Amino acid sequence: MSAPFPELHPVGFRKRSAEHDGMSDVESWADPVELPVYAIAPPVQDDVTRPERTGFTHVLDLYMSSSPSGHRDVFVVHGGEYFAEGVPDDFNFGPFGFKPGVRVRLMRTEG
Repeated sequence: MSAPFPELHPVGFRKRSAEHDGMSDVESWADPVELPVYAIAPPVQDDVTRPERTGFTHVLDLYMSSSPSGHRDVFVVHGGEYFAEGVPDDFNFGPFGFKPGVRVRLMRTEG
């Protein structure tokens, strides 16, 4: 099935894996692969702003037909690395068979 919108913007995707070393999980990420998306945008404000956060947080939303991502997978967007927050929001269960795709929330904190 083809995407309902042209996916013209490539981003890098690095799948997370973790192994338990007896004390805690040790994270690692696979080499990046190219993943096409149809939009890269600042987020729609649908979450409550949390005043307890520190540092400067960069937030992006990616829109695509489907996504293999999970929590803490890494996306490379315009040269910056962002962590996926949670699992993709799936909008493919609306009326009339319209399947616009998924949204992946990305975050990066500096400072």
